[in-house]
Amino acid sequence: MISIAPDDLDNVTRWYFAVGGLQTQTDVLELSKAIRLERLKVFPTQAELAFSLDSPLVAGIMQHYGETVIQHELIIEAEHVDDPQLIPMTAGAILAALRIRTGAEIICPAVCDTSWAMLRGLMGNACKAYRVEPAMYSHEFTAPISVTLDDLDWMRSNLGKLVELNSDHRFETALDALCSYLHAANYRMMAAQLWAGVEAIFDVTYEISFRLPLLAALLLEKRGAKCRELKKHVKKLYTERSKAVHGGEISEIILKEHVASVRSLLARLLGKIIQNGNLPTSEDFDDLTVMADSPAIVPDQS
Repeated sequence: MISIAPDDLDNVTRWYFAVGGLQTQTDVLELSKAIRLERLKVFPTQAELAFSLDSPLVAGIMQHYGETVIQHELIIEAEHVDDPQLIPMTAGAILAALRIRTGAEIICPAVCDTSWAMLRGLMGNACKAYRVEPAMYSHEFTAPISVTLDDLDWMRSNLGKLVELNSDHRFETALDALCSYLHAANYRMMAAQLWAGVEAIFDVTYEISFRLPLLAALLLEKRGAKCRELKKHVKKLYTERSKAVHGGEISEIILKEHVASVRSLLARLLGKIIQNGNLPTSEDFDDLTVMADSPAIVPDQS
């Protein structure tokens, strides 16, 4: 996710990851003793960023996004973490879980050893700052999505499973697609990346346009009307995918809506897999199509 100097990870007591795409009902949401999400009460000015940070690149990126996009910081207390060298991975897993649970367009452009709200008066470019994700200069962000206490409970229960599942290449591909698609060049490339994530989950190599919508619906919904409607919805999306990915005629508005719908589908699929605690095998998916009580189906506990 990010390359922070090992010495900095060992010596810095607290890291502040700038986060956009979320809103909260309270100023602080605590995930654990070491980790919390805080609302930024003030955002640094252009001068404060330029004079306090040791990275002109990060200063420029943060200035570009501004307070309309970056409204929170994810804080990780190094002293309460078993291995400070794992802080970047921990932050990446938390942001991934937030993306899955909320379906929000979350970005994390930078991290600093000082709160982004406390840069006022700091001079000499003494604050250590690192870029986390590439900057996006033309993307039109959707409205922020609320993080609730139920979301935090889900993350506490499932973060460990997310990390374990990420050792599977299929799951890793799907998760990477969800976490990085925003940095693709345009909506067509975003769609291609998101669909690569969806297809990695099912590992379907034949009759894809029929089997993938069916398997997605059976994995996410109990057999019945909702399952049938979801299958039709995913089938429609997959038909649109052909135009989007292969250069067919399709409007920018439909492309944008398509990307949002596929992002939501991929987030739901990953959330279900994490909840179940395993990535279904080809045999599990075969069972889904013929067995009403397939072990691949776990009752929804969200």
